[in-house]
Amino acid sequence: MTKSELRQAFADQKPVIFSGPIGAQKHTGTYAKITAIIQRWDGSQVITQAEILDKQGNSVLIVRPEDLSRAP
Repeated sequence: MTKSELRQAFADQKPVIFSGPIGAQKHTGTYAKITAIIQRWDGSQVITQAEILDKQGNSVLIVRPEDLSRAP
């Protein structure tokens, strides 16, 4: 997702698909929604990340926006 798409998905509170690394393994799954957009300063640049909530509402992952897409 682009930053614009990320903001829209956050506002819509609809499910998203994460397809990216968790540790050393690739993971793909559907998550309930984006619960936060995080911007961190990394010395010379701002890094944007998304916090996504699992379907059970028990845990979150912090992921790169480019690893997200909207669920159908």
